[in-house]
Formats: sequence, C-alpha cells, structure tokens
Amino acid sequence: MSDVPAGTDRLAALPPLGPGACARRREEPLTQSDLAAYASASGDLNPIHLDDAAARAAGLPGVVVMGMLPAGLLGRLAADWLGLEQLEHFSVRFRRPIWPGEPLDLEARVEELDEESVELALALEVDGEVRIDGRASGRVGSRSGASEGRSL
Repeated sequence: MSDVPAGTDRLAALPPLGPGACARRREEPLTQSDLAAYASASGDLNPIHLDDAAARAAGLPGVVVMGMLPAGLLGRLAADWLGLEQLEHFSVRFRRPIWPGEPLDLEARVEELDEESVELALALEVDGEVRIDGRASGRVGSRSGASEGRSL
C-alpha cells in the first residue's frame, strides 16, 4: 500500500491536499520494547500487551498491540497532513488485532473537500488487510512549517 519507506521525513513525503488525494506512510513494525514504552507512558499495563504467558492464558497467540498505539500513528498521519491546529475530529474503529512485528501501512484519503473543510478516510493495513479504519476532519489551512509550494 505504501511507497513511502519508514524513516522518510514525515512532512516532505505528503502530497498536496486536493480532491481524491491520498497520503500513505509505512511504519516500522512495533516491537516488545515499543509496547513496554507505550505501556509506561499511557498507564496501560494490561499483561496481554506485555507478557506472552498472560496473553496465552487469555486465549491469544501472544502479546497483542494496544489499539491506541497504532491508532495514534493514524492520528499523526492526519495531523501531519492537515496541520495539528487544523484537525478538529478524529475517530477510529478497531477491526482486527495487531501483533508485534507486523508491517503497518497507513493511508489517509480525501473524501470531501471544500474551501473551508476537509474530510479524510483513514486506514491502517497489515499485508493488505484493514485492521483499523477511521475518519478525520478539519479546517482547510496551511500546515505549520509546510515547505514552499506545499500549502494546503
């Protein structure tokens, strides 16, 4: 889904905002260390996210990624593209679990655009399967720090 490799400058890789435009980003697979850091920062210490034995006892094949961590990656894509100050609404729906080590492809697509507002459809895919989808909307303006010729 994504032609933008992980580690690419997040803002430079975004296309201009326009009807039907699509922003894609590939994120590095999440690791056990990422989950531990997120658990510490968020306070989500549920053992199914941190301990294989606890996850298996709960009927899972192993630790599962906290849903809000990859949802936050989608939110960052929307905020990067629209500009954080312009983003007014963000929501997601979790469709399937995400496991550590899986490649994450993010997409934001312009669904509606007028002179004042924009509506984005969001998706996070793993190997072509949508695991999280959502919506974001905001005001049309210029992204803070946008490079010349890239104003929205």
